[in-house]
Amino acid sequence: MTQTLTLLSAPEVCALLAISRSTLDRHVKAGTLPQPVKFGSTVRWRPADLAHLITPKPQPRIRTRRRAA
Repeated sequence: MTQTLTLLSAPEVCALLAISRSTLDRHVKAGTLPQPVKFGSTVRWRPADLAHLITPKPQPRIRTRRRAA
């Protein structure tokens, strides 16, 4: 049984997070994004490492008052 490991390229990560390549590089360097897996000069990210960044966070409910008629 062979499992395939899906890895994301830099352009795919940028599209997923809606950021530019330079912003991706800056966040990786600062440590706010996970380090990529390196294969020679090729870099890829594991989707599981990025899952916490793309999981939707619950939005606070906004209460509004009803106007008296």
